[in-house]
Amino acid sequence: MIGPADKISNLRPVLSFIPSNESQVEREYRLLKDQVFDFNQQYWTQQNLKFVESRKKFIEKHRIDQKVLNRNKLEQFEINDPDTDQMNEFYKTFLDENYHNHYEYNRLWFRKNLALLWPATKVVMHRFKQKIFLLNK
Repeated sequence: MIGPADKISNLRPVLSFIPSNESQVEREYRLLKDQVFDFNQQYWTQQNLKFVESRKKFIEKHRIDQKVLNRNKLEQFEINDPDTDQMNEFYKTFLDENYHNHYEYNRLWFRKNLALLWPATKVVMHRFKQKIFLLNK
C-alpha cells in the first residue's frame, strides 16, 4: 500500500503486504526491502531538513545585508527576498557542498538495491516451487 507523500522527505511511504502464510524466504525479503525504504526515507528527511535550514539562513542573511545597505544609503528601498539568480547561486553552492554526501547516498542506495536481487530471486523460485507442488497434487 502506498500512502501520501511525507511532508519533509517528499517520499511516499510504502507498507508491505504480509500474507498470513508468508514463508521465511518471503519474510526475509520483505524485511530487507523495508530496511532499504527506511534508509531512503531517513536520508531524504535529513537532507531536506538541512536544505530548508540552509535556504532559510541564506534568505535571512540576504535580508540583513539589504538592511545594512539601506542604512548606508540616502534613499530607502524595499527589502526583498533574493532574486532568481541569487537563489540559483545558493542552490549550486548547496549542491556543491553536499556533493560527497549525495555521492555516498547514491552508492549505498545502489548497493542496497543490488543486495535485494538475490533474496527476490529466492522468493520467485520459492513461489514457483509452490505452484509446481500444487499442480502435481
